[in-house]
Amino acid sequence: MNDLAREAEACRRLWVSVAAAAIGDAAKNVVLARRDGDEDAVIAREMRYFRSRSYRQVCELAGLSYRPDHIERMLRSDKVAASLKKMARAYGTLVDQEGSA
Repeated sequence: MNDLAREAEACRRLWVSVAAAAIGDAAKNVVLARRDGDEDAVIAREMRYFRSRSYRQVCELAGLSYRPDHIERMLRSDKVAASLKKMARAYGTLVDQEGSA
């Protein structure tokens, strides 16, 4: 692999991390909102970003499929806390089930 290819791959991995962080932050916000009974409003707010041109561009730069419908399904799932823990393990972040970092 030449230097240009290594740099391109490093950039792609950076954008994958940006996408993962956005999804993780949204999931954490939903978990916290469930305790307060404000889940629908928080999901609506989070989905505005995931349906935006900005997030579409993040996906393009990361080489990911742009599927906001999948993100919304995950956020509405009763397993969002488990998904958050799985992401935390995969990306090396420390997030507990209540969503605090």
